Amino acid sequence: MINYGISLGKSNNVNSNDFFVTADWLHKKIEEGGQDIVILDFSYNNSIQNEDARKKLSQMDASHPFHRKYEEKHIPTAIPIFIGEIEDKETFNIKDANIIKEVLQNKGISTDKTVVVYSDDQCIAAYVVFIIYWLGIDNVKFLDGGLIGWEEKGYNFEEGINVAAEPGKIDIQVPKRPNILLKTPDDLLKAKQQNPDIIIASVRNWQEYLNEISGYSYVTTSDNMEVAGAVYAKSSYHNDCAYFVNKEFVYDSPEAMKSWREWGINPSEEIVFYCGGGYRAALVFFIAKTLGFDKVRMFQGGSFQWNKYHRINPKKYPVQVGDPRTNKFKIIDG
Repeated sequence: MINYGISLGKSNNVNSNDFFVTADWLHKKIEEGGQDIVILDFSYNNSIQNEDARKKLSQMDASHPFHRKYEEKHIPTAIPIFIGEIEDKETFNIKDANIIKEVLQNKGISTDKTVVVYSDDQCIAAYVVFIIYWLGIDNVKFLDGGLIGWEEKGYNFEEGINVAAEPGKIDIQVPKRPNILLKTPDDLLKAKQQNPDIIIASVRNWQEYLNEISGYSYVTTSDNMEVAGAVYAKSSYHNDCAYFVNKEFVYDSPEAMKSWREWGINPSEEIVFYCGGGYRAALVFFIAKTLGFDKVRMFQGGSFQWNKYHRINPKKYPVQVGDPRTNKFKIIDG
């Protein structure tokens, strides 16, 4: 049974059933020498491959935290990870597991170590946490509160660039959890064929879900419609996961959970979460896991890739517009 209304990340313990650690816990591990942990910094600056998104960042106020550069400010001992190391630049899909395995080993990550990931935004950190969890590292964690939580505790930052003292060893067949990731629209179609009752849940905001906005300044609404058959998983207020994140601390939202139940999103069902390209869906994936949803997956290609395929073959990859509970709703398949 789900305990609605709980905080998800306030424990100072670490185990494979909990995806969050506190700043106090991490600070203590660093003070003790940090031999059994690897800290990864995935700054917003390092998470951008899309040139339009890079342009949008340049237009933000200079004081915005997304402008942070790893080499100028990071948690002590943290090693940077870059989007180009884990995601294909052409398709924006997550790279082959063996490529990512080598990337992680070069950052000192081994199967038996705890990996703590943080960013300037929890949705951004979630993307890397998901990839590492999919690959097979059991003890991969968010820093609850991220960079903001660390700073609010008064803990120090450092400058420069850290590298692993020696490579790690990931001695398992990868990916260990292949079923949690659906990379492409064809992967999603295959999952639907295997389970016609599978629930496809969009974590995009309500206006995005209705196709009133695209959610991205560089994408039109006609290029970012919802996957046909998708239900609404209340999570995002804007291009975020604001119903589950308060000042970067992750928590359970009774309001959102009530909405989920109304849309048929229950722990007993097989659920596939998606957003535009994986970031928001990754965070919601872990929130759902923490709340007792065992049969959850993520469609990483998201609405961006589904619509790209739809433009080529609308019959095979139909989209929807509007609220399916109203007579204004329509499916576009031709």
